[in-house]
Amino acid sequence: MNTYRKTAVIVGILFIIGTASGILSGVITAPISIGTTFPHNIAASETQWIAGTLLVALMGLSLAMMPVMLYPIRILSIIRGNGGHRPPTSLLSGGLRPHRHQAKPPGPAAGRAG
Repeated sequence: MNTYRKTAVIVGILFIIGTASGILSGVITAPISIGTTFPHNIAASETQWIAGTLLVALMGLSLAMMPVMLYPIRILSIIRGNGGHRPPTSLLSGGLRPHRHQAKPPGPAAGRAG
């Protein structure tokens, strides 16, 4: 797994940048959007609104780059033949239905008289 360490670090940094910029954009633009005179507040503090908007754009860019960085890992795992693994339960059925590769519960023993 050390071959993917660089990618994991980059994706982690992108996640932190996206989360932090999203929180900061909310903190910066919250005082402007509160109140009954919301559209007029933007003109009064234009620089603050632009900073919040740029932080939202940074959040979108960094979070959109995460799958781009992870895509080569998925392709390599498919090429190497180990990309077909599924989770142990089906997420579509609420995680309650077992897949074919799971062991079935033991049933009654064959040939026993009961």
